[in-house]
Amino acid sequence: MEALLFALLIFSLRVVNNAMGTVRVIVMTGGRRWLSFGLAFLESLIFAFTAGNVLTDLNNLPNLIAYAGGFAVGNYVGMVLEQRFVIGFMTINIISIDQGAEIAVRLREAGLASPAPRARAPGAA
Repeated sequence: MEALLFALLIFSLRVVNNAMGTVRVIVMTGGRRWLSFGLAFLESLIFAFTAGNVLTDLNNLPNLIAYAGGFAVGNYVGMVLEQRFVIGFMTINIISIDQGAEIAVRLREAGLASPAPRARAPGAA
């Protein structure tokens, strides 16, 4: 029973560890350095504990399965967190015959990224 509980602990810590990695990258991208630093410290501490316990006895199949399963589930949890809490990037294609440059300027004035309009061949429709 104790071995099964320890495998459950490894599974849970790997889920938290992997999801925390996703959150850390999101926070780091947002410029919150100290929070990212703290999350990186905790993430590496959890990783060292779980990996150390699994790698010292690779014949312990429940721990090995818990480690791999926790990683997979943590990856999924990280994706769900990212979809739920991150305002990502959106790409919109605007097709305009003669106002492309003006639209691009107005988008930039509104604080949005906008590439330069594509060039057209003279006389093209």
